[in-house]
Amino acid sequence: MPSNTYLQKINAITDYIESNLDSPLSLEILSRQAGMSKFHFHRIFSAFTGKTLYGFILRLRIEKAATLLLLTDKKNLTDIAFCCGFNDSATFSRAFKKHFGISASNWKKAENSKIHQDFIIKSDYSDITELRNDNVHPVKSELRIIPEMTIAYVRYTGKYKGDADLFHSLYRRILSWAEPRGFAVKGMKQVIIYHDSPEITDESKLRISCGIIVPQGTKASGIAGILTIPQCKYLVCCFKLKEDEYSEAWNYVFRNSFQEKKCKPAEGSCFEIYSEDCYDESTGLTEVEIFAPADK
Repeated sequence: MPSNTYLQKINAITDYIESNLDSPLSLEILSRQAGMSKFHFHRIFSAFTGKTLYGFILRLRIEKAATLLLLTDKKNLTDIAFCCGFNDSATFSRAFKKHFGISASNWKKAENSKIHQDFIIKSDYSDITELRNDNVHPVKSELRIIPEMTIAYVRYTGKYKGDADLFHSLYRRILSWAEPRGFAVKGMKQVIIYHDSPEITDESKLRISCGIIVPQGTKASGIAGILTIPQCKYLVCCFKLKEDEYSEAWNYVFRNSFQEKKCKPAEGSCFEIYSEDCYDESTGLTEVEIFAPADK
């Protein structure tokens, strides 16, 4: 079995895990989903991710719980534990404290603490020295229902902030897959999906997917995996940015745009969409739409 086929299977399984954290995710279930023997699947998963299957699932469950604790007041700790796939609140509490060094209840109560401020104000993609840039404002902001999208992607795990060469490299890789298959067409849109929160996940474990929108029913092949972004309400902010202004743009969205639109962040992955002619050579600016799941 070629390594690209392994990669497709592992990417598909990590997408499945992320979408089913509240469900049983045993080795038997996931190996069957991948079409591999249990022993074979676990070795391949560890080889590609550098983590045991259990360790990967546990991290995603704990980090989802940390996000829910900050985003909702409607669920108690036990509800959140069950939502994230833990069998009981005691197991969840021990795992949470071991991971973050703080109890889940203290994390939830920290509404006015530095923990909460860093998550909400810094939000996605900035650090504390980059909180203000009065030159970065959206051209347009709106709440929009985005229909389901099928994305062909290549995935990267690790530090990415400020690494323009990395993003260009990932785009070239997915483009090399798209061109011979007839997907590199006029009007093609590029999508960058951020699967983890930089404020919660260690930067060495951050996952991003760089891809393009493809027709529904497109199958994974070669270097490309396939995932579906479900229909959802998003806060969509259009920016024209210099290469070093992306952190400030994301910071603006979470610091200002949600309040301006009288909504709040919801659970789900954030992403960026670029059109084919998004870069203006005369100004050095790139037009990008930032999508963040929203809830009233």
